[in-house]
Amino acid sequence: TILFLQHALLMGDPAMIKANVVGFGISAVYATFFLLYTPRKDRTDFWKQVAMSTALTAALLAYAQMENPAVVEDRFGLIVTILMLMLIAQPLFGLPEIMRKKSTEGLPFAMILSGTIVGFMWLLYGVILNNMFVILQNLAGVTLSAIQLALFAIYPSKDSKKKKN
Repeated sequence: TILFLQHALLMGDPAMIKANVVGFGISAVYATFFLLYTPRKDRTDFWKQVAMSTALTAALLAYAQMENPAVVEDRFGLIVTILMLMLIAQPLFGLPEIMRKKSTEGLPFAMILSGTIVGFMWLLYGVILNNMFVILQNLAGVTLSAIQLALFAIYPSKDSKKKKN
């Protein structure tokens, strides 16, 4: 969210800035509750992920400050697009397992559905802005999310092998 906020600041888009500030707030609340309900012995992994994410974010924010202002919006937009697509596509890395088990049990349906809807709304906003990064980010994101949703139509959310036993 911080990286999208930086991109919105580079674009000078007040609507995207507000959306990403709110998104950061929601993410912080979510992370806080996640941490509160995580057993103490498992919190080390959480803090390792926070440290790695913070380091990557800080490095990219530093890059955005040092890059040539004439090209930073496009280059930073490309970086953010690649990171976002990696995040959205991550559940598809489990596709061989989904096909083997014939089950979408491990996929977060609600998150994928809401991500598809939100991505579609951002896609429309990108069309309104005529901003190719926003359009391409969200077109690819909606496509990846639609593929994941299609898996729910093909395979049940319960493991078919468990049902047979």
